[in-house]
Amino acid sequence: MKKAMFDWQIIIKDSAKIMADSIFKGRKDISTIPALYKELEKVYKSQDKKIPKLNTYRQYMHKELKLSHNQKTPRSALYQLAGRYDKMTLNMLTENVNATVADSSKWLFIRLKRNDSKYIDTQKHLYSLSHELKKKFSPEIIFTSFDNDTLVIMCRDSESGNSILSYFEENNNA
Repeated sequence: MKKAMFDWQIIIKDSAKIMADSIFKGRKDISTIPALYKELEKVYKSQDKKIPKLNTYRQYMHKELKLSHNQKTPRSALYQLAGRYDKMTLNMLTENVNATVADSSKWLFIRLKRNDSKYIDTQKHLYSLSHELKKKFSPEIIFTSFDNDTLVIMCRDSESGNSILSYFEENNNA
């Protein structure tokens, strides 16, 4: 089949699901596009679905993930792909976090309560949380960033920070 004959949106979503499942299970063996292709191929063979050839898949994924042609290990791009299609809700992501804001500050600090030994899971959680917060509070949030266990948000003003903080307090007390 030609490249246009495949439903690439479904292939991308299936690839993201495989990647998300591997992250959840703590597997680190899917760090390249050919490794992801092998897993997708197993799933599609068990479901008797057609799959594009590896070279076609690799070319499309490079374009979809905006990778350079010489990038051999696109692990971070694959994690972002998993985060883009993951079904975690904002309420699920805000469980087990401490959120604080200094008086009249534009900065909000959100720290995970649990000490997650799996660094990748923590990073995926913070990545997803930052994107979901940006969706819900888009006018209030100017900038987000995170490190090992803390999400930092620059808010439009202190009132914006307080409204986001109250969301966390309501969700964690529910």
